[in-house]
Amino acid sequence: MYFALAGFMGYFRFLKPALAFILVFIGFKMILPWAAKVGQSEGVIAGWVPDFLIKSGSVHLSTDISLAIVGGVLGLAIAFSVAFPEKK
Repeated sequence: MYFALAGFMGYFRFLKPALAFILVFIGFKMILPWAAKVGQSEGVIAGWVPDFLIKSGSVHLSTDISLAIVGGVLGLAIAFSVAFPEKK
């Protein structure tokens, strides 16, 4: 996906920050289950984790929500790039 979008970097000025945000989001999603158990006893999830993220005793952000966030960020970046083109 990155290589497909890399060709469009010159056309959409907000695409690079959007891709950076998406990479940070994916990293956060990967670290979240581990971070929720740090300093907790076995099988206990930290109190700062919202209830809607806890599924079957572990922290999980659903694929639907993840895809919506990634698609929304890409869509907003492209929309803002079209609405506010770079001044030359």
